[in-house]
Amino acid sequence: MKPNARVWVFFGFLLALGGLPVGAAAQQGIRCESNDGRRNYCGRYAPGEIQLERQISGSPCVEGSTWGVDDGGLWVDRGCRAEFSILPRDDRGEGDRGAQQPIRCESNDGRRNYCGQYDGGQVRLERQISGSPCIEGSTWGVDDGGLWVDRGCRAEFSILPRDDRGEGDRGAQQGIRCESNDGRRNYCGRYAPGEIQLERQISGSPCVEGSTWGVDDGGLWVDRGCRAEFSILPRDDRGEGDRGAQQGIRCESNDGRRNYCGRYDRGELQLERQISGSPCVEGSTWGVDDGGLWVDRGCRAEFSILPRDDRGEGDRGAQGRGPAWLHPGRDKRWPPAGDWNGGNWDRGGACFYKGYNFTGDYFCVRRGESLRSIGNFGDKISSIRVFGGARVVVFNDRDYRNGQDVTGSDVRDLREWRMSSRPSHTWNRRISSLQVR
Repeated sequence: MKPNARVWVFFGFLLALGGLPVGAAAQQGIRCESNDGRRNYCGRYAPGEIQLERQISGSPCVEGSTWGVDDGGLWVDRGCRAEFSILPRDDRGEGDRGAQQPIRCESNDGRRNYCGQYDGGQVRLERQISGSPCIEGSTWGVDDGGLWVDRGCRAEFSILPRDDRGEGDRGAQQGIRCESNDGRRNYCGRYAPGEIQLERQISGSPCVEGSTWGVDDGGLWVDRGCRAEFSILPRDDRGEGDRGAQQGIRCESNDGRRNYCGRYDRGELQLERQISGSPCVEGSTWGVDDGGLWVDRGCRAEFSILPRDDRGEGDRGAQGRGPAWLHPGRDKRWPPAGDWNGGNWDRGGACFYKGYNFTGDYFCVRRGESLRSIGNFGDKISSIRVFGGARVVVFNDRDYRNGQDVTGSDVRDLREWRMSSRPSHTWNRRISSLQVR
């Protein structure tokens, strides 16, 4: 065969290869991360070509808000860290994909958070993932700013197909306001047990089902200063099921005295949000005993009832009993000692700060404790202080996975502590789980 003929045969072979299917390539994974809360681009892709596969950050990854594709390619922003995939060509395009995309929206630190522009009636709650209740119109909703969540609600939402939008049976969500004035029991209408749910507590006194509000033969009642708004559940939502996990309980120690807020079993409750300046520390200023849930010495907080499957002892981090930010006060003792914040600091531990150089709000973990998932807390940690010979092990993902490093000394600025597995990244505001050994 002549040399020129061989060249043409070779090029023909390459062209034939070019016609083979490329389905495997479409499955490749793309990891894109917003470090330090800044926008980051991760390659040139066309709109409709990319889909989110797995969120690995505590901060929400919401298409159009904290991740998307524009003229610059795939981008993530405001702490979103996730894995994406390239869609096969046949799956691209608009079609009905909007209804299939889950939207994860989280209220961290009990504050209102917006997660993208949507119209009223366009969004539906699919799955609550927080202990704090997610109630439409109270702790989540859609307004002129878009989809929002508030007061600890964390959930996954979906965009309804156009045909499913509209008002429908929303009248079932009518509000009932019931108030116990002068601390006396008050009835507010005839309803059946299981028909009513608490939407919003508007009193300082706690509203606890079975203790200061409930439904009996006389109907809906409130007592001992409880004032709240209730709603009538749609018929399909009534019954017992897993509703207990969605009840929010506010309990307050006023005047520094111990206060009980309803009968619960040990291991049944978790602290969701501290709302007092005084620390709320399990076993020291709040707990559960034979008298039920109690708070003491100025602790004021919101609690939730754990789903049955999440109860038990085991790893405290896995139960969601994660940290609560403490505000710097006058007591600047170092290291922690005595009965400070629950005591038991003699074996050492570590404290984690929002600011560099051990400044700003913080939380501390004793030696021997671990946090399987710290949610959005990890996206705010900028310095670490270690004491008592402890060592801190930090992980890039939840459940102690995907990259880890260890320090036995203080880290004043996490921007200077590089990940050993990914030297181009630092540990600043990216810790997802941790252990103190």
